[in-house]
Amino acid sequence: MLLSLLGIGYTLYKKDRADLLVIFWIIISFLFLAAIQIRFDRYILIVVPFLVILSGRGWEVIKNRYARGVILLVVIIFTFLLTLGYELVFIQENTRTTTGKWIAQNIPRGEKIGLARDCYQFETPPLNYFKYKICVTGWDIGLLEKEKPAYFILSEAERLLFKPPQGWKRWMEEGGYKLVKTISNPPKVIGIPFNHKKTRDEYLYFYPQYYIYQPKE
Repeated sequence: MLLSLLGIGYTLYKKDRADLLVIFWIIISFLFLAAIQIRFDRYILIVVPFLVILSGRGWEVIKNRYARGVILLVVIIFTFLLTLGYELVFIQENTRTTTGKWIAQNIPRGEKIGLARDCYQFETPPLNYFKYKICVTGWDIGLLEKEKPAYFILSEAERLLFKPPQGWKRWMEEGGYKLVKTISNPPKVIGIPFNHKKTRDEYLYFYPQYYIYQPKE
C-alpha cells in the first residue's frame, strides 16, 4: 500500500497518461465501493492488480539498494505474520464449537435458552434442541421478561449487524441480565490480537465472539 501511494505520487508528478488512467480506475472503483451498503474485503480485488502496477512505479522511485532490501524484508515479515495469525485461527477449534461445548457442560438439561434471532449456522452455536428449550425473543424486552430464559446467548454478528436498540442494551446491563461468559478467539501475532475491534462483516463469521448472559439475582 505504501509503495502504491508512492507510485501514485510519482505518477502525478510525471503525468504519464497510462498510469493516470490506472489511478482514475482506482478512484472510480473506490467511489463505487463506498456507495454500496454491504462491503466485503473481497470486493477490493478489482483494484488489486492496478495497485500492484502503481507499487511497481513506487519501487522504481527507490534507488537505494539497502532501502529496497529493508522494505522487502518488512513486507515479507508483515505478510507472513498476518497470514500466520489467520492460519492459527482456522486450525484451532472454532468458537462456535467452543461455545456449544460450554453450553453442554455448564447449562443443565431442561433450561430455557434465549436467542436474539432464529438459529443460523454462522451466528448460533450448536444447541441440543432435545436437551434445552429454545426461545427467540429478538430485542423485545416484554417478551424477554415474559419468557424469562435462564440464559441468553448473543453473538458478535448479531450485536454489530442487527444492532439492538439502546433501551434493550440498557435493560440488559442495568436491570435484566448479567454477562457471565465471553468466548472469543481473534487472530493473534506474537500473542497480540488484531482485527477484533470493529470487525468487518465477513470476519464476524470466521471467528464469532459470543456473550452468555444469566438473569441477575
